[in-house]
Amino acid sequence: MGNKDRIVDILGGDQLQELCILTLPPNVDFPVVQLAALLPIIIAYRNEYNALKSQCYWYILAIYSAVRDMWSNYQEERKAGYGDRGKYMGVGLATTMGTKDITEIRKRWGQAYLDVHALKTLREVSHL
Repeated sequence: MGNKDRIVDILGGDQLQELCILTLPPNVDFPVVQLAALLPIIIAYRNEYNALKSQCYWYILAIYSAVRDMWSNYQEERKAGYGDRGKYMGVGLATTMGTKDITEIRKRWGQAYLDVHALKTLREVSHL
């Protein structure tokens, strides 16, 4: 989904640690509009920041899990630091998603994708 080197540069360059690579099946078309539909769903699902239950680790895990679980024949390559994900100063935070959470997010995502796909600009997403 885009130029990896450019994305890494935009997000902070050397400060990032690649923990996992998710490769979707070759026949999968995953347009940015589908990701745009997912993000407001994740934010609305847990709209209150909580240092232990719904912080930045939880949000990225929710996005990753939703995308990963949408297709059954994905490939996941775990890198050296994978076991350290979701930790801050050695304290483990969110590293798993409950089945109930993922099921609900995926249900909402399906309808949101249809809504967002009908929009002409991404600016209109905030009005859903």
